[in-house]
Amino acid sequence: MGVDAASLNTSNTSAITFFITILGILLVGTLLRFRRRLRYITNKLCYELFLSKYLHGDYMTSCSKRKLTLVKKKTLVLDLDETLMTSVFVKKGVKGGRGSKKKCKWHYVPVDFEFNLHDSTVKVYKRPFVDHFLDQVSKWFDIVVFTAGTEPYATPIIDYLDGGRNILGHRLFRDKCVTVQGFNAKFVSIVNDDKANVILLDNSIPECCFNVDNSIPIFDYIIGDWDTELLNLLPFLDAIRFAGDVRSVLKRCKRLNTLDLYLQKPHRNIKYKN
Repeated sequence: MGVDAASLNTSNTSAITFFITILGILLVGTLLRFRRRLRYITNKLCYELFLSKYLHGDYMTSCSKRKLTLVKKKTLVLDLDETLMTSVFVKKGVKGGRGSKKKCKWHYVPVDFEFNLHDSTVKVYKRPFVDHFLDQVSKWFDIVVFTAGTEPYATPIIDYLDGGRNILGHRLFRDKCVTVQGFNAKFVSIVNDDKANVILLDNSIPECCFNVDNSIPIFDYIIGDWDTELLNLLPFLDAIRFAGDVRSVLKRCKRLNTLDLYLQKPHRNIKYKN
């Protein structure tokens, strides 16, 4: 009887060990399968939780407040695609849901917003810290969104970025662009003819060249890249609103040499997202 009990205990132990081993293998396989997704989510949480954000309150001395009364309020013209967000068109009825190719840092990136446009689904990916950025600059500037995209395409995206805050009400679309050698050019004078008090933020090198003394170039937003470009611009934008003429600052700033910016643009390890 003692031998039978020992054999039974050994058998039970072996069975438990076997099931635990199988469970461990399945768990490891699942983690490996979703490792890219887990890595993306981990990176997102780290950036959002531990990267300090620019001033949550607009704290100024009485001297600074008095200085602002001596200069005109500036207009900040914001580009849309690849500046505040990036979108991907997925053709309906196409096998595998393949659509327009876009650079992507990760295989898995959750979609922030999507909508239907004609025979395609448009998937929208917000740039990191865009909500915080818009909250801050809307306190400092008159905000205008100027995009070379069409109104039916851009309006749902701008509404989504606005999020009911009523800070992106002034909008200009492709029909307000000027055609220059087949290129849809956005001139800041269309928005504000007082060029001393208007700034363009755009990822397009040609657009910045058309407005060289009024532009701030920014690197393209790559889907899944947790960059801090918008966050890094806040101190500069906070300071330039005190200038009597923004051109006196922008034309002296080396980082605004758009040709140098293009030539020095880093080659990133990227994939393409369909």
